[in-house]
Amino acid sequence: MNGEEIQKKLESLEQKIDTIQEDVHRIYRHQVIRSIITIILFLLPLIAIGLSIPFLLDFLTLYGKLLP
Repeated sequence: MNGEEIQKKLESLEQKIDTIQEDVHRIYRHQVIRSIITIILFLLPLIAIGLSIPFLLDFLTLYGKLLP
């Protein structure tokens, strides 16, 4: 192999590495977004339940007092 073939091969490999790097960056970004959405969709119902329990307890105790 002469220097010209090696240079072409090296440029081809660099281009492939750049493509792989872009793909990895895109996959990383998708994973981060998916993780954030998952955390939000898991935590919001927990917060809602935590905030609604006192109101439900008050309502049930009031309703229990109304029944004979």
